[in-house]
Amino acid sequence: MKKIVFAGALLLTMFTACKKDKDDQSTAEKIAGKWNVSKIITREVIEGEEPFEDTYTGVSTDYIEFRSDGKVVLDFDGDSEIESYQVMGDTAIVIADVPFKITALSKSQLSLYSKQSYSNNYF
Repeated sequence: MKKIVFAGALLLTMFTACKKDKDDQSTAEKIAGKWNVSKIITREVIEGEEPFEDTYTGVSTDYIEFRSDGKVVLDFDGDSEIESYQVMGDTAIVIADVPFKITALSKSQLSLYSKQSYSNNYF
């Protein structure tokens, strides 16, 4: 799973859910619960090589669940794993030590973005 979710230099993840949304909820409260995976876009750019881009479109059994114990269940593309997560204010979340910017959050949509840079010696 990590090869798909966390390998990219650019990662946009979109989740959907049917949840009640109250204005006085914190970001952590709004994120808590089970979200369906709608799309994961991974783009890798390595100097001197053609950029690689992969789009994974979620199926009905794919989900991510943010639990109240600081654990997140990632279950999609035939893989399942449990990682830690931490909401950082209103605009960021760290999942398995990978920082993501929260680009959209409503009662029915959660979009996350992460950009990771590697040196030429990384690979």
